[in-house]
Amino acid sequence: MADSVFNPDSFDESRIIDESKSIGGILTKFGNELIQDLQSSIDSKNINDSGELRQSLDFKVDLFGTAFKFQFLIADYYDYINQGVQGAGGKKADGTLWKNAAPNSPYKYFRLKPPAKGLKQWAHKRGLSEFALQESLFRKGVKPNNFYSSVVTPQRMAQLQKDLTKAVAYDVTLVTSVMIKKGLDGK
Repeated sequence: MADSVFNPDSFDESRIIDESKSIGGILTKFGNELIQDLQSSIDSKNINDSGELRQSLDFKVDLFGTAFKFQFLIADYYDYINQGVQGAGGKKADGTLWKNAAPNSPYKYFRLKPPAKGLKQWAHKRGLSEFALQESLFRKGVKPNNFYSSVVTPQRMAQLQKDLTKAVAYDVTLVTSVMIKKGLDGK
């Protein structure tokens, strides 16, 4: 197999630039696929009543000098829905204990109840009182549904790391090639 030799006269940088292989391209693809998969997860688990959580999904890829910044945006409360919330417990009027819907959640209701205002639309749509729903959520908690953790997995993050490693090599090769071309052309 013959060694390839760089020929500056035949070098055309517009011919070799493939945005999908660059760091920015990899991050953009990752963000688009992540949002699409999270939206599908939200829809399949039927947790899109107001549409707010689904609509909050977004990402930004910014370049600061030579550093890329990937920022994923999602509603602040997403992890309460993802991991659930332990209920405060207590006894019902009939003397039986409330069953905890999320015993393994890191979150727990203690003294403050979920705001009835945020529950009003959901409750009224189902013919329920937002205050009864508020009490039930406070006592039983919120069952986890893993809409986020089923999508953002260690395997997915490991694949992103592999893709970024390849993209760094691609970008370094591209920049080096452009610098060599410009240096040989005297530009």
